[in-house]
Amino acid sequence: MRGPPPDARRIIRAWRGRIGLTQEELAHALSVTFSTVSRWENGHVTPSNLAWKALEKLAAERGSSLLAEGGEDASPPLGRSTVESPGRPPPPARPADESFRGPRDWKSSGP
Repeated sequence: MRGPPPDARRIIRAWRGRIGLTQEELAHALSVTFSTVSRWENGHVTPSNLAWKALEKLAAERGSSLLAEGGEDASPPLGRSTVESPGRPPPPARPADESFRGPRDWKSSGP
């Protein structure tokens, strides 16, 4: 079984961006935690052989490859990505909760 390449973090981040998944969505699809995907992409840990195989299988199921067209990794430089997910609207803004004012509300009113 072929394991993850040395540049797995760049490959995973680039592929996830190309198909428009968030880290949470990828984690759910692979039955791992969000922090696991984050650690893979940040290079803190390398995916296991089993996880890499699951990534390859997921890519194949979605009709894509972990590598960009032409076999090259087309990832942006590491750091904050400015790429928006195509076709995905931004999350709705949360209305301010006027009833919560912070620690002042935590005081006990007493009996």
